[in-house]
Parts: sequence; C-alpha cells; structure tokens
Amino acid sequence: MRMAANLRARAVKQALQQLIGDFLSAILFLVIYAISGNLVAAAGIAVAAGLAQFARLNLIGRRIEPVQWMSLGLVVMLGGTTMLTQSPRFMMVSRRSSTGRSPL
Repeated sequence: MRMAANLRARAVKQALQQLIGDFLSAILFLVIYAISGNLVAAAGIAVAAGLAQFARLNLIGRRIEPVQWMSLGLVVMLGGTTMLTQSPRFMMVSRRSSTGRSPL
C-alpha cells in the first residue's frame, strides 16, 4: 500500500515538473509583461528561459525530443518576431502552436 502511494506521488511530481517545464517560457512572458509592460524584456526573458532549459537538459545528459526542438524553434522565432513588431500576439501564438491549446 505504501509503495503504491510512493509511486503515485513520484508520478504526480514528474508530471508537474514536465508541465511547468513545457510552459515556463509562456508563464515567464505573461508574468513579466503583466508586471512591467515591457514587451521586449518579456519576450527576451522567455527566449532566454527556453535556451536555458535546453542547456540544462544538455548538461544533465537528457535526450532532447524532436517536439522540444520544435517548441524551442517556435519560442525563438516568435519571440524574435514579437520583439521586432512590438506585438505580444506572436508570443501568445507560440504556446498554442506547440501544444495545440490556447495559452490562457
């Protein structure tokens, strides 16, 4: 009984970590943009967070899945477009494109 609860707790923890990792760039973008109103800083921090996640995965030796590469590409491309056009709608599209769901 105790072992089953332990396994369940570990599975839930892993799922939450994966979910936070998947949405970290979008969460940071929304929080920074809401607090500061600075679109360039919010997009830059979101792109930097995506790159930092990849660096961490590479350092710990985890395999980077093709979907993660596509997600990073979208964050970098749409983050850059957001900074160039000064329009937050491009960064908002990045989470919808990579997950098939709305960012909100």
